[in-house]
Amino acid sequence: MDSKFIKNANNLIFKETETNFKILFLFLIVLFVLLFNIINYNHELGYDAAAHKWYVEVLPFALPTDQDTYEFFSPPLPYIFPSLVDSACDKLFELSLISIDCTNLYGKSTQILQALMFILIIYFYINISQLIMPFNSEFLESLILLLLIISANYKTFAMIRGEPYVAFFISWALYLFAKLFKNDFKFGRTDIFYFGIIFGLLALSRQWGFLFILSLLIFLFLMKYFYNDDVFKKLFKLLFWSLLIAFLISSWFYFGLFIQYGSFTTFNEIPQELDIKNNPLSFYTTTGFDDLLLFKEPFRGSSMTKGIIPILHSDTWGDWWGYFLLRTGREGESLNISEILPYLGRVNAVALIPTALYLLGILYCFKFLKSGKHKFDNNKESKIFYFLITVFITVGFVGFLWFNIKYPEEKGDTVKATYIIYLLNILPFYGALFLNRIKNFNLKFYKILYSIVFLIFIHNIPTMITKF
Repeated sequence: MDSKFIKNANNLIFKETETNFKILFLFLIVLFVLLFNIINYNHELGYDAAAHKWYVEVLPFALPTDQDTYEFFSPPLPYIFPSLVDSACDKLFELSLISIDCTNLYGKSTQILQALMFILIIYFYINISQLIMPFNSEFLESLILLLLIISANYKTFAMIRGEPYVAFFISWALYLFAKLFKNDFKFGRTDIFYFGIIFGLLALSRQWGFLFILSLLIFLFLMKYFYNDDVFKKLFKLLFWSLLIAFLISSWFYFGLFIQYGSFTTFNEIPQELDIKNNPLSFYTTTGFDDLLLFKEPFRGSSMTKGIIPILHSDTWGDWWGYFLLRTGREGESLNISEILPYLGRVNAVALIPTALYLLGILYCFKFLKSGKHKFDNNKESKIFYFLITVFITVGFVGFLWFNIKYPEEKGDTVKATYIIYLLNILPFYGALFLNRIKNFNLKFYKILYSIVFLIFIHNIPTMITKF
């Protein structure tokens, strides 16, 4: 018995050491990528960069109006830090104490801040893994690899906008929920305060954050049906008080929109009636596999029929819109389309493998949630966590589709991976769950699949590094 225990302990230590080495190796690569992008990427080249710049430069002592920037409807939190840096820099410049480009200074400062936020997301994911799948090295290494392989993260966190904050606060909230589930729904006033602060700051980051809050309310009532009344009462108390705190933190901004523009959800475009026909049928059904254009022309100038699937796939793994990798001639920049397009086509092809793992993981998750005599009688913490993120990802993608129906664009301009980076970053949990099932079925096959995904990560590193 003793020798068997020692052998199992040694195996566990070896596995943890190997996993830690893999994660450290991935982290060092990501750290290099983040530093490279901070040094080389100009935040003024991002999506709607001029509008975000105008927002920053109106703050910190006033909120912009629709006359200042067409991003006036966006909550102010993502712009406060750069505006403070900009204001301090302008003051020092006026006093002739410095002679630097203040726009560049606040841009680089914000990129550093957002890089730290991305590193904290990795930290949250490591801790979530230990809470929902303890002592499972393979799940942890799969989760981190499948998170870091998403190329859209690196361009998103290099731009000044609200989505990095949404991704950060949702990741933090999921970590706290994983702890809550592990502690059998026991919480104190400090927990309520933390959740309230996070929800409030989430609401002040970007309106996408409300999809997460809506998901929590739906999750609350589904738990009453699928679990028990006692848990429902605990969750209700937690969410009631934390959302009240969030309301006190964030409601002033939305009441301001209502008073000034007549709507809590004002936007810079006129919404259409909710009709799926606002977009052509091809927008929903096109895959890009026709004539293999998904792998030949994965950019906005493609002759491929524009659709949500090929655009989102190309923008998640590459740079469909040409703001990070593809130089399309904006503002006199040199072109690089002919050189980089074949590579991006290969990226789209090999990215079908991690995409398939995400989708297979979602399908397997339903079986995972239904396993056991009673839905949550075993693997309780992990099942409740997966139940929560499944509600969230469903609400999130329905909300994203709703947005594209209400605000249709002929070229699909509203389909950007950056807009839903917080949803894309949920997908690794499903891919890791599926790979964990493969591991339990056949360890060698798991190692082969992990190695393939790792090689794809290496192959795709150039998509994470700006070419501007």
